[in-house]
Amino acid sequence: MSRITCDYLKFTVPTDLDDAALDELCREFFGHPFRNFDKLGNSRDRYADCFSLGGLVNVYRKGFAANAGTTCFDLPGDALRKLQVDTLKLCQYIRNQGGNVCRFDICADDTDNLLPFDEVVRLSTGSTFKELVRTKLCRNRKDSTGEIVQVLPEISVQPRRVMYGSPKSDNYAVIYDREYCAGAEYPFLRVELRLTNRKDTSALLMALTTPGADPAAYMAGVLKGKLDFLEMDNPRKDRRSTLPWWNEFLNGAEVHKLKREPKTSIKIESLDVARARRAFERLKDRGDSEGLQQLFALIDNDQEARRIAFPQVVAF
Repeated sequence: MSRITCDYLKFTVPTDLDDAALDELCREFFGHPFRNFDKLGNSRDRYADCFSLGGLVNVYRKGFAANAGTTCFDLPGDALRKLQVDTLKLCQYIRNQGGNVCRFDICADDTDNLLPFDEVVRLSTGSTFKELVRTKLCRNRKDSTGEIVQVLPEISVQPRRVMYGSPKSDNYAVIYDREYCAGAEYPFLRVELRLTNRKDTSALLMALTTPGADPAAYMAGVLKGKLDFLEMDNPRKDRRSTLPWWNEFLNGAEVHKLKREPKTSIKIESLDVARARRAFERLKDRGDSEGLQQLFALIDNDQEARRIAFPQVVAF
């Protein structure tokens, strides 16, 4: 068994909250009035005013550029633990307000010493990684000659750490020695999955706030869907079973894949842009003017909407 929780939550709400609204929110979720927050000297993340509660909770106001008209809240793991924040209740608030989750970290602590770190390292190297680890966090790339190069996890000895993906990526996972990084009171390994991809965090928010959801089991399933260690019990990789120690560590969770919403035009919610573009390309290649006119009839006559859905039409 492992302890699976949210270890970082950063979100925005689509309102520039005033002092009264912030005071009410901070009292409810953090147990402190907003007046206890100290104003920081510098702007951050495209917000002019920044406030901090003892370095735990950060609140950003007066957004500009892409963040105009929003308020941002940044809660690291220490804030969630020390202030005993009800993460599920806070997620429900974000959903009710129409907010966005910018970052959501799922962590699982190996308090029962189930993870064999040396085996994790072995599975994450060379051809073994390709055969016995299922993940999309380490994406292959092309070198300067156009050849496909396999990207392997980054492994370090001190601290003991295996990283899947890159901190610069939207999503990545890391298995590391918690004791070495955080002190003797944490004598165990930790697995962390950082999600910053907006579609993934939106899907996770919807799932966690669905009535009857089991947050810990769902987060374990998301982690398993992003990183899975396999047995060589089937010639086909997609049919191989999860290794017993990884399955036990994730409390026997089933894989939960984050269901991303299809991309649609901002003006036409019912029109799937990807499908419309494929249809447009086929009709354009065939020179089917009548078909193109019928396709255009499905969308609004607004030129901005047409430009978003069919950028190629400008050159047609």
